[in-house]
Amino acid sequence: MYELSDIDTFNVQYLDNMPTGLAAFIKYGTIFIKKGLTQKEERCYLEEEIQHYYYTAGNIIRQKNTSDKKQEALARRKAHLVLIPFNLLVECYDLGLRTYYEVANYLNVTEKFLREAVTHFKQKYGLMCYDRKTNCYFNFGNTIQIYKEDNSSHSYDYGC
Repeated sequence: MYELSDIDTFNVQYLDNMPTGLAAFIKYGTIFIKKGLTQKEERCYLEEEIQHYYYTAGNIIRQKNTSDKKQEALARRKAHLVLIPFNLLVECYDLGLRTYYEVANYLNVTEKFLREAVTHFKQKYGLMCYDRKTNCYFNFGNTIQIYKEDNSSHSYDYGC
């Protein structure tokens, strides 16, 4: 499982009262996060806020314009790439995990976050792509199918 990016360099404060609609935000290197989130939710939000620190600028909380929305989407996509890299999807395949629920549990992310990542991968890579690091083909249709390059007849479906 991948660890959060540079989490030790950030101060994390848990708040009872967050601005409406927010579970987390970052300001001056401090991540403010809503108390009471599950461990998986917290992990996903923390990584997204770390990515905001590195890739976004200004106050984008209100999502007033297209630039704000693009920055929000960028941080989320970067968090997907950190917490759900292709090699971990292959690891899940090798362990026999068969559903989004099982994979999300293994990766310690929410199922919603995993499904968002798959949507992101489809948008970025198309329905099928080859990953040189893992020597696998990934088919991002209604499910994720993984085909190992050794041309074996094995494939893996993450059920919907």
